[in-house]
Amino acid sequence: MIIKGKVKRGKGVGRTIGYPTANIDCDLDLPDGIFYSLARLEKNWLPSVLVKGVIPRGVEIYLIDWSGDLYGKEIEVGIFDKIRDIVKFNQKEDLIKQIQEDVAKAKNYFKNHVHGNY
Repeated sequence: MIIKGKVKRGKGVGRTIGYPTANIDCDLDLPDGIFYSLARLEKNWLPSVLVKGVIPRGVEIYLIDWSGDLYGKEIEVGIFDKIRDIVKFNQKEDLIKQIQEDVAKAKNYFKNHVHGNY
């Protein structure tokens, strides 16, 4: 499944914990959860993790090992397998630890499942 959208400003929570996300409005027929994804910026496909179910009527995408300003830019995202369900964390540290695990799984997934230059 591939989606396209313009990156909009969110609440900035991801940025405060070291995992800034690109927020895109879209109506997806996809269950809530965390997914492996590839995000295309210009000509480059970048490994990413997509979150559906936290923000209303949209998704959040964390681009792995990338930094920069995406606000207002159009991105395309290919969505792959589900990593896990959404879980509510009571402690910020627990959330950060889980995100670290999700990102590690995504790096391994793309290393083993996607060949060539994204």
